[in-house]
Amino acid sequence: MHLLAPAQVRALEPQLQAVPAHALFAPEEGALDARRATEVLLQAAQAAGATVQLGNEVRALLTSDSRVVGAATASGPLRADLVVLAAGAASAELTHTLGLTLPLAASPAILLRLHTPQRFVQRVVSTPEWEIRAASPTQLLAAADYVAASGANSPSAIAQRTLRNLQAQWRGTEHLRLEQVAVGQRPMPQDGLPIVGHVAGVDGLYLAGLHAGVTLAALVGRLAATEIVQQQEPALLAPYRLTRFT
Repeated sequence: MHLLAPAQVRALEPQLQAVPAHALFAPEEGALDARRATEVLLQAAQAAGATVQLGNEVRALLTSDSRVVGAATASGPLRADLVVLAAGAASAELTHTLGLTLPLAASPAILLRLHTPQRFVQRVVSTPEWEIRAASPTQLLAAADYVAASGANSPSAIAQRTLRNLQAQWRGTEHLRLEQVAVGQRPMPQDGLPIVGHVAGVDGLYLAGLHAGVTLAALVGRLAATEIVQQQEPALLAPYRLTRFT
C-alpha cells in the first residue's frame, strides 16, 4: 500500500475533481463481478455432477436425535450425510432451532447500481462516505453505509445524496443516474472473524459464516473441502472454530 500525493491521485483518476491532500493506493487489490463469478462456479459444480436448485428456500434443518440429516425446503425435504451451512446472515436463524446460538448477525449496507454514458472511474475508489467501481463501460456499482429504514437517512435518501456527491466530485457525471437501490445483509460474526468447521455436539453440520465472502470464499472453500472430504483439519482454520466463543 502506498501513500499518494495529489498529483499521483490525478494521474490514477483523471476525472476526479475533489482530489484529497493524501490517499492510499493498494495496487495489488481489485474487484470482481460476484454474480458472474457465482454463475461460473455453479456451472463448474454442475459439470462435476452437482445438482443446483435455485429459488428453493431452505426453511429449517432436519434432525434425527442430535444429528442434522438434511434440510426442509419449500419443495420438500433434502436428505444429506452432511449439511454445509453457508446461508449468510440467515445461518443464525437456521441454527436457532437446534438450540445453537450462532454469534453472527446481519450488517446491512446500501448497494447502488448506476448508469453512465461514459466511464469516469478507473479503479475501486473508497471514501468515508461511499465506495465506487466500474462494473462495465456504462455501469457503476457503489456502496454506502446503512443508517435507517425510513426518513431522511433511508436507503433511497442516502442513494440520492450519494448520486449528488458523485456528480459534485467527478467530471463527466452530468448524465449519471441511479438504476437500482438495494440493501444487502452482510453476515458479520461477533468478533469479525470467520466461523468455519464442524459443530461439537451436532453431527452432520458444518458451518461457514464469514465476511467478506467474495474475498475469502476461494480459500475457505478449499480448506473446508479438504476438511470434509479428506477428514484432515487444516491448521489455517484452527483459530476460526465456533468453540472460541465458549
